[in-house]
Amino acid sequence: MELHPGPHPAQASRGTRRRPLPRSSLTIIHLRAPGQVENCQVMPMLTYASAAGHAFINRRLYLPEAWAADPARRAEAGVPEQVAFATKPALVIAMLAEELAAATPFRYLCADAAYGRDPDLRAFCHRHQIGYVLAVPLDVPLIDVRGEAESVEHVLDRLLAHGDSSMWERRACGSGTKGLRLYHWSAVAVTVSGQDPAPGYTHTLLIRRSITSPDEIAFFLAHALRGTAIPELITAAGMRWKIEENNETGKDLLGLTQYQVRSWTGWHRHVTTVMLALAFLAITRARLPDDDPPGHPDDSHDQDDDQGKEHAHRTAHPYPTPS
Repeated sequence: MELHPGPHPAQASRGTRRRPLPRSSLTIIHLRAPGQVENCQVMPMLTYASAAGHAFINRRLYLPEAWAADPARRAEAGVPEQVAFATKPALVIAMLAEELAAATPFRYLCADAAYGRDPDLRAFCHRHQIGYVLAVPLDVPLIDVRGEAESVEHVLDRLLAHGDSSMWERRACGSGTKGLRLYHWSAVAVTVSGQDPAPGYTHTLLIRRSITSPDEIAFFLAHALRGTAIPELITAAGMRWKIEENNETGKDLLGLTQYQVRSWTGWHRHVTTVMLALAFLAITRARLPDDDPPGHPDDSHDQDDDQGKEHAHRTAHPYPTPS
């Protein structure tokens, strides 16, 4: 694909809700709320994002353990024998392994907290010297300077206890439809319990606070080359919005969710076709001249854009490939 060198693949899990289909078809029962059951298909996706554009580059269909262990349903849906149950983070690891084997150049993996909390995904990145900026939940285990367990929330409490307002810095992590996505940010070096970074890398906890609603806090764990500037990590944290943009474009323009497939092969054909179409649109758009002159009003419009919050994903910026 015609993308600038050094972009960030970013991924997210997506649930494609479908109208009720027969139990033998390729559907997953999804409990959305007490007493509310829907059929859906969950597909972890990889997006490749750079300053030139962004598009899906890989996909997996998630099969719950009970579904994957049902021979009758597998046979009717045509699921290959070699396909076994795998968690959603494990599916992402498999996709990352394929990108490494293909020598796909990238610097950061960006993902939401459902993936950031997974120790196996983080360990894979450490083994293969992959940088990441992952949203993380409050229960990610850290170690304080005394060697005792510490939560990410306690790190924030510790910083706030100093009463230093300069701990927050107003920075943008990308651009939205209304202009720059501005937040207050803070960063602190951390030690992750039982997980050392790759040689030459360090762990940093990014803390993002809404400007308009200061009680809205999000945490990101970064694994980056020693000496990496914090603004670069903040930019990478904003990359997660791009996968949401791909999902919206895929659904609104390309029919990503407009199907009634009942087989493994049918699902892969449909989703792969949409991925190809989205890549074509990304390449075509990258070749168009820039219509906005320097100093365009949208370039300087401040915005504390919380829309999409933790299900939304990333903004583009080129980085060199690590050696």
